[in-house]
Amino acid sequence: MPVRCFSIRAAIHYGFSTVLNNIGFFLGLMCIVVGAGIALNAIGFLLNSFLLSRNFTSLPTPQPTVLTAFSKLSLLASPHDVNLSLIIVIQFLMAALGVFLYQTLLMAWARAGLQLYDHKAVHLSEIWPSLGLLVRGYCASLLATFLIILGMTLIIPGFIALAMFLLSLWVIVDTNLSPWQALKESARITRGCRMKLLLFYFVDILVTFSGLLAFGIGIFITIPVAVMAKTYVYRQLKPAMPNSHSYFEDID
Repeated sequence: MPVRCFSIRAAIHYGFSTVLNNIGFFLGLMCIVVGAGIALNAIGFLLNSFLLSRNFTSLPTPQPTVLTAFSKLSLLASPHDVNLSLIIVIQFLMAALGVFLYQTLLMAWARAGLQLYDHKAVHLSEIWPSLGLLVRGYCASLLATFLIILGMTLIIPGFIALAMFLLSLWVIVDTNLSPWQALKESARITRGCRMKLLLFYFVDILVTFSGLLAFGIGIFITIPVAVMAKTYVYRQLKPAMPNSHSYFEDID
């Protein structure tokens, strides 16, 4: 059976054309993403200000990053005082909330992308994942991240793992498989074109961050383009139906 693959050029072309044809939907979704990020940081700032107003130990404003939270959580083994411990716990909770929000938004992006690719009607109110799907996606992301980091200790295996599991979240949203089965399915469909997937991964990152060149406003276009390009790649490797045709087959 011949190995399915894809065109990087066609993926980016598809991403731009789909976003421009559905610009209202994607701008609305980006407003939700930006608004959620601003709200999360505002909550962190207000919590820190409240603690400072009570003469608690001063720490930087809580940021929704897991590494920052874990580095400060380690201080709980021998905290200097109760106030410091409280701020550390709040920072950890803010980081966990940030990860939860990121995972929710990413899965909503994936669902919207798949619906558009499959020529289905898409509405902002209908793309959000259920709690069960969100938990499966979160577990799959944790497993994939662990395996990638483990592989990065030897460098090359880490990049192979990155390519193998790059589409695992799309697999879960599309098929509702368990986390481990989704990783196995992602590994299966990427077999034979993982080097191209790595190249696509870096091109996708360049496209995303190119939006920062226009005073940051460009990300309202480039982030949706990157997501739709990844959706295109996924559907080329795993069509919705056995006889699904390829988009832009004449582009390459």
